[in-house]
Formats: sequence, structure tokens, C-alpha cells
Amino acid sequence: MTLQLQLSALSRIVQQTRRALELAWTAFERGDFQTAIERARDAELILALETRNKVSAAWLVQNYWWAMLLGIGGLTAAGYILYRKAMIYFTIMTQKRLAMEELSILSLLEELQKKRFKEGSISAEEYEQRLSQFDSQLNRIKQQRARLRHRRVGLVRKEEELRNLRKEEEEMQRYIQILQKDYLESGLISQRQFRQLYASDKERMVELQEEEEVLKEQLKGSRFRMFADRISRSWKSRTKGGARNGKK
Repeated sequence: MTLQLQLSALSRIVQQTRRALELAWTAFERGDFQTAIERARDAELILALETRNKVSAAWLVQNYWWAMLLGIGGLTAAGYILYRKAMIYFTIMTQKRLAMEELSILSLLEELQKKRFKEGSISAEEYEQRLSQFDSQLNRIKQQRARLRHRRVGLVRKEEELRNLRKEEEEMQRYIQILQKDYLESGLISQRQFRQLYASDKERMVELQEEEEVLKEQLKGSRFRMFADRISRSWKSRTKGGARNGKK
């Protein structure tokens, strides 16, 4: 930066530094370059003594605001991308945790039914109370899963979320096949447990399919709007071109 630019940048900030720079510029104009250099160095010393760190920040903001804006914009964009990735990761992990919690509750529910109807070790009142608690927990999991799915839709593009839903459906179908094999062929689970797990999995499949249909309709609507906008812009462009040709 030349002495003239320094004078312009600092003229409204400090007076003594401005005076020293004016003297340096006067010496520079008359060709006394050695004196101009000395006055400029004096101005630097006066600037440091007069303002310390206060004017340095103001000078940087005034002269390098564009670099600061670029830096802030870059950091903001990077932070936003990291935030979205982190939210997607935590959403997926929470969904997996809810699935494990649901399986645990269903297992406890089967044990509760066994104690009540086979062993008779608990009273009807206790059974109804604990059954109500399990139902409440299962409803909470269902609501949380729906909220998480809607949140994930807002974090990723609709096309990507549609692919995610299809992957979840494929995983659920494989899980249902394994569940049927464990019950029908291997006999690893009881009939009651199979019915509970199967009903829960089918319900989740219905939720996924409904969400998939909603996304498909939204994609159709957005694509139709994009097509309509293109047609509208093309028509306006042709209309303006025709009007200009008519004037000529």
C-alpha cells in the first residue's frame, strides 16, 4: 500500500498518525525520499503508541473487509455442512437405538404375558399396570421415530431421502424373512413373540411406504414447478425478443 492509500485509510481514525503521514507524503512529493521514509516510520511508531491494538483492528476491517467476509462465509458454510452431517449421523444412530429399545420392550412384554397367563405369578392389576407402561413406551418410540424421519427429510435432499427409505424397506423385508425363518423353521422364537415382532415390523413397513409416497408426490410437484418455470422463462424471453424485433 502506498503512503497515499495509508493516509486515506487512517485519516478518520487518528489525528497524530494522520499528521505524520501528511508530512511523509509532503516529503515524498518534493522528492525527499529519505525524509519521506523516516516520516513513514515515525507514523508507524506513533500509530503503535497512540492506539495500540484498537486501530489495528479498525484498519484491518477497513482495508481487508472483503477477505474477512470471504473467511466468515467459508467458515459459515463449512460449519453448516458439518452441522448437517452431524445431525444426520445422530438421527441415524438414534433410530437404531430406538429399534433396539423396541425389541427389548417386546421381549419384556412377552415375559410379562408368560408370567401372567402361564405361570400366574403376577396379579391382573399388576399385569395391566405394566402392560400400560409398555404400551406407553412403544407409542413414544413410534412418535420419536416419526419425528426423526421428518427431521432427516429436512436435512437431506428429497431424492437422497427417498433412496434411504427404500434401503430401510429392503432391510425391513430381510428382517421379516429372518423372523419368519426363526419361527417357522428354526423355532427360535415363540408364536406370541413372532406375532408381536411381525406386527411391529409390518407397521414400520407401512410407515416407510407412506413416507415414500409423500416424497414421491413432493418430487413430482417440485419437478412440475421447475418445468413450468422453464416454460415461463422461455416464453418471456421469446416475447421480449419479438417485441424488440417489432420495434426495429
